[in-house]
Amino acid sequence: MAPGLLRPHGPERRATAHALDTVAAYAAVSGTAEVQVKAHTAAAAAVQAAWQCLPAAGARHDLTRRSLRRLVACAEVAVTAPGDADPERLQAWARNLRGAGPIPYVGPSVPDGEELLDVDAETTASPRAAWWSRHNLLAPIAVRTGIGCALAGYASLALGIGRPYWALVTAASLYQANLTLTRRRAVERVVGSLIGVLAFAAVVPIAHLHPAALVLCFLAFCFAAAALIGPNYWLHTGTADLTGVWAIRPGGRPHRIAALPADGLPNGLALDRRTGRLYVTDSVHGIVYRVPVRGGEAVVWAEGEALEPSSFAGANGIKLHHGAVWATNLDKGTVLRIPVTARGTASPVQVRATGMPSIDDFAFTGHGDTLLAARDDNQVDLVRPDGTHTAVLTAAAGLQTPTSVAVHGHTVYVPSAAYLTNKDPNLLVAHLDR
Repeated sequence: MAPGLLRPHGPERRATAHALDTVAAYAAVSGTAEVQVKAHTAAAAAVQAAWQCLPAAGARHDLTRRSLRRLVACAEVAVTAPGDADPERLQAWARNLRGAGPIPYVGPSVPDGEELLDVDAETTASPRAAWWSRHNLLAPIAVRTGIGCALAGYASLALGIGRPYWALVTAASLYQANLTLTRRRAVERVVGSLIGVLAFAAVVPIAHLHPAALVLCFLAFCFAAAALIGPNYWLHTGTADLTGVWAIRPGGRPHRIAALPADGLPNGLALDRRTGRLYVTDSVHGIVYRVPVRGGEAVVWAEGEALEPSSFAGANGIKLHHGAVWATNLDKGTVLRIPVTARGTASPVQVRATGMPSIDDFAFTGHGDTLLAARDDNQVDLVRPDGTHTAVLTAAAGLQTPTSVAVHGHTVYVPSAAYLTNKDPNLLVAHLDR
């Protein structure tokens, strides 16, 4: 943290440079499919790490970070289209970032009105400010991290723990800046650390009894870890013996956990981990089914005119969000909200947004009830909590019948199935500015 007082953008520059280098290696890779898959995985991970390292540049004058974000966006585009990327140029940008010079210039800014969700594309580095003027950026982070680690260490010593390393690391991970996922999982990390320490204290005496006991403890933990990995669920349509909800565990075989009517079209699937239930939309019958994750009978959880089709397909995408089941109706172009009562039953359907024909799947942005909705007419809309919506991606960006949207951190993924255009199925990647 200390070097950041004189060079506050150093960590972001290094992360961006690493992403550019890794993507350049992926664009230039040749060999077997396995080698290419490994290179792609490394490139995608490096780009994601760079996005996590870059904070949201809230102030308009922070052009350095905005320029770095533009470089990461270029790297992300190169991951999705390596054949169109220039590895040498990516490597040159990375070399320049590792020095103390200005941020490489990668092109003109995006014209007003052509940015996705306030994605900023300025590429000119801000003038070099005096070193003391940059202390305001890192001082709060340094203070809260130092205080948090000190308190964690003293608390550990007070409890009689002679080497409170785990407490300091946990505190540092919780107080770091600009790590959205770390902040979201703060409780899980603290609880996990405490459980780990208690489990270690309980197992050490047993492991010291005999080498065989140590091996048995190791195997027990391996089996426990495998058992706790949740299964994957998906839908299958077709004949009566296939239509339904299917599950598979790592290393296992797929099996159907619930049958659904063969004359329907199970389309959307959402998992409620808290209650252990799955919610399934049927686009033909206009129904939301509920299924226990351990298997059993699918029961009708919600139905009604708002979910029914008017010509082709009704209830489509589905998500669980803030105590309610949200769904879309493709024919009617609506976003629906169905609150879940304390008894788990469905409340009356609420229409939250209208006027979006051919709406398919959707994803929440992480900012309240704001969501992104994919439309089969080559459009992605930003839908606000008041029901107003704006097109943020169109066919001009490369959409070809987009069927779903996924948001991971600051990255938006939009797969285009192209089942209406029959050309150029693709995966579009965009950056979300919160």
